[in-house]
Amino acid sequence: MNPRNRMAAALRLLSVLSVCLAATAAAFTLEADTRPIAIVTQRNPSHKLKWAQEELVEHLQLATGVLPVTAAIGDTLPPGSFVFTLRSATSEEAAHKALGFYHAEISCDRDNYSIIGNDEGASQGTRFAVYDFLDKRLGCRWLWPGELGRIVPKTHSIVLESGVTHYRPALRLVCWRPCAGNRPLWDTPKGWEHFFSNQQRWFDRNRLFNDMRLQFYPHGFEDWWGRFQASHPEWFQMLPDGTRRPDKLYMSGAPRLVSLCVSNPEIARQVVQ
Repeated sequence: MNPRNRMAAALRLLSVLSVCLAATAAAFTLEADTRPIAIVTQRNPSHKLKWAQEELVEHLQLATGVLPVTAAIGDTLPPGSFVFTLRSATSEEAAHKALGFYHAEISCDRDNYSIIGNDEGASQGTRFAVYDFLDKRLGCRWLWPGELGRIVPKTHSIVLESGVTHYRPALRLVCWRPCAGNRPLWDTPKGWEHFFSNQQRWFDRNRLFNDMRLQFYPHGFEDWWGRFQASHPEWFQMLPDGTRRPDKLYMSGAPRLVSLCVSNPEIARQVVQ
């Protein structure tokens, strides 16, 4: 290798080392078994903020075996505490920091991890930023609804990085729509409530959300049962008893919500017509 190539290679190596050293300098480890952990929120927090605090407390305890202290901002904390601060942005802050729907700003140093989220209206930026922390920093996984689907690795060491970052969903809508209206399918109201509350929490923990502002559109084919039930019953769903009609177990048998037999090619022809 000639001297010029050797010099270029040395400069590239120096550049890589500089980046690595900078990254190492920004990273640090929180040892949960040797340092108190406190999670503080605004005094008299909203339901969203309280829920975010409860989720962070629960998962940190499952991961580390240590129960964090909970308090309000400004309260006296155990000496040397590492403090997680959860706060909802004001309208002015959200505008100034460009915190959009479900967005949050995260600030971290060796003593604090602060989340300021857009929690206005349907937005839940603070809680989703908490779930992102649990995912990225603790390796938590929620594979399916309920306790058996929750994975929380055991650790006392949490690697964090100093600086300011942001939580912003990559998409404007990430939705898996539940059919919570099918209460007759459940033996008891308690069973229905248990399932759907666990399902909704699973949606939230995996950061599924629905921006209803994007959904100004109606259902299709709502008038077809009235128009074609007599002349073309074969265009509609067949139930297990062999009849073609609305299902009373689905939305109380609402005719406008009857499903079509999409394997019937005549339906496509009628749509074109």
